[in-house]
Amino acid sequence: MNIRVPRYEFCEENKPLLMSFIKKANQYKSNPFCNLNTHHSLSKILQMTNVSDESPEVTDTIDLTSDNEDEIDTIITQILEDDPQPLDKIVDDVASTIKEILQNKSNETCNEMPNLNDSNLDLDAIFNKLSEDLTVENSVDLGIMMISLYNKEEVIKAYIKHILIKQLLAEHSDRLQNNLNTFCVNYPSVLQEELTRHLLDSSNYSNAVLKFLNALPRQFRDKLLRNLLLTIKNLEECHFALFDALVDDLTETTSLNRLVEFMSKNRDNYTMNKVFGKFLLKVIQLLGDDLSAVEKPMSHIIENHRSIWKGKIQKIYQEFIQDRSLLSQFV
Repeated sequence: MNIRVPRYEFCEENKPLLMSFIKKANQYKSNPFCNLNTHHSLSKILQMTNVSDESPEVTDTIDLTSDNEDEIDTIITQILEDDPQPLDKIVDDVASTIKEILQNKSNETCNEMPNLNDSNLDLDAIFNKLSEDLTVENSVDLGIMMISLYNKEEVIKAYIKHILIKQLLAEHSDRLQNNLNTFCVNYPSVLQEELTRHLLDSSNYSNAVLKFLNALPRQFRDKLLRNLLLTIKNLEECHFALFDALVDDLTETTSLNRLVEFMSKNRDNYTMNKVFGKFLLKVIQLLGDDLSAVEKPMSHIIENHRSIWKGKIQKIYQEFIQDRSLLSQFV
């Protein structure tokens, strides 16, 4: 319903206060506590832009002293309820405001950020819009603002999903890695969820992505590995690149044990696969003396495997068996 309502004419008695209110409303439009929907609605009734100390020129007016005050309230209510600001306009306005703030950084930048905690905002649309042309520098600066300004999980999740994770596709840099690791510490659960989902939705992992994963905080890496092992339904060759980036000589033994059991369950599909064989060799070397805990599933894998790595795998595994047998003689 589109109804055209003429603006109020300020009576002399209230004019100074109303003019002051409108000026403040415009001044704090980008304040975190400003509701853009309310600002837009008020602009339909009051002249919210280009306000000077002089009274704006008014052509159509409503006489507030008339006997139709109830009718006026009804019309205004209808406008505010039936003619809201278009959602795409709100998305564009919020995204443009954030981009402008990021491009004109100052000490007061944080105070100028829009209120993203507003439950009516389409956060996915806003951050997706932002991701279209943000530089690496801007995305990191925005991440710093996210942590310092917002504690609402939906806001953080939208940033991680549309900005942070997309930056993993870019060239690896220390600044991006530090930003990623900061979110690992401050929002581990949200990042684990989104990162796991993103990795499982992909079938090809760039060197940059693998380098980012390899430099994650130790505890976060182990948790991510466990999440992947619990979530992956169909093991694919590309997944070995992920596992390889996440494990090293400091990986928890329990995580390595789960990995061996997972590989054992899928061994029939990778009998001749050299990628599987090469990674299996790495896992055996990492486990070392702890191989005894997974001796049964490991034996099943080795007996079934036929890739070019078969000989080396058997040799190292047999050395482990012999060393353990010799050790048992002295116990």
